[in-house]
Amino acid sequence: MNTECPHCQTRVNLSADGRCPMCRRTIGTALHEAADESHMEMMREQTQFQAAIDVLLCPMCGVASPVGSMSCPNCGEDFGTPTGSMWRQGNKTLVMHKTAEMPNRCVKSNQPSTRHLKRSLSWHHPGWYVLVLICGLIPYILAALVVRKTATIYVGLSEEWFARRQRAILVSWALSLLGIVLMVTGIALVDTSEFAIAMLPLGVILLLGGLIYGMVKARIVAVKKIKDDHIWLNGCCAEYLNELPEWTGELL
Repeated sequence: MNTECPHCQTRVNLSADGRCPMCRRTIGTALHEAADESHMEMMREQTQFQAAIDVLLCPMCGVASPVGSMSCPNCGEDFGTPTGSMWRQGNKTLVMHKTAEMPNRCVKSNQPSTRHLKRSLSWHHPGWYVLVLICGLIPYILAALVVRKTATIYVGLSEEWFARRQRAILVSWALSLLGIVLMVTGIALVDTSEFAIAMLPLGVILLLGGLIYGMVKARIVAVKKIKDDHIWLNGCCAEYLNELPEWTGELL
């Protein structure tokens, strides 16, 4: 193998014993050491680069904070809000670019977020609902799948609001399952118990009530519109929206 001797800097053909034919010093070990050192240096650079993109350095005190933080946890320096990606429209609607990363703030309390929920959003123009009346449910579903706009976002939540959402989901499931049990029991005992007739409507009420409760209480944000590049959302608290610049583009 033709290589450069790291000892005498002469290009030579490496001998079978791994020595340089010119200076008779071992080449193989030095090459491996050089390769290992190069690999370690590359790993250190990658680690430093990864650390640099995963944190935000305070311009005042130099303390690192997670990317998306709005203020320094050490000195309180205001980092502001990333511009050109998120805005507020009025006092209820959040407008954001599809590729924007939401800051590490709870959208319901504006406190530092410890959880992030992945939300897969879908929207189409409300005019397409007319197809349900004209053509029926199946043609509407097929048309909606074709014309809908989709987006994926990660919504920040504090531990308190994450726990609230979990409780709402549990209550929704409990009410819905209880309603199903009452309906099944009522059908099974309809010929043997006078209370069976009452179980059926009560079961339906609990089932529908559980589903509606879950949709209302467990929902964090509601999509109002999705265009090619932007998303309109409702559900963020006023404190969260007040830290964003006013949207001056297309109206909702």
